[in-house]
Amino acid sequence: MPSCEFMCLECGHTFEVFTTSEDIEDGDEVECPLCGSTQTTRTYGDGTESEGDDLDEEDDSGLTPDDE
Repeated sequence: MPSCEFMCLECGHTFEVFTTSEDIEDGDEVECPLCGSTQTTRTYGDGTESEGDDLDEEDDSGLTPDDE
């Protein structure tokens, strides 16, 4: 099972969770093992965070929804 890296927005702790990307996308809350907060965000190994709303979605054609 792959691991995903998360950062707690409450205490700043970064940690890994062994789960599938499908579980994360389905809205499962990820709890910080240090403080117990569910205010967490997924990071991508280089310290960058991702809030899903900030990313442009692309389909296989390479077009964004605005281009269609």
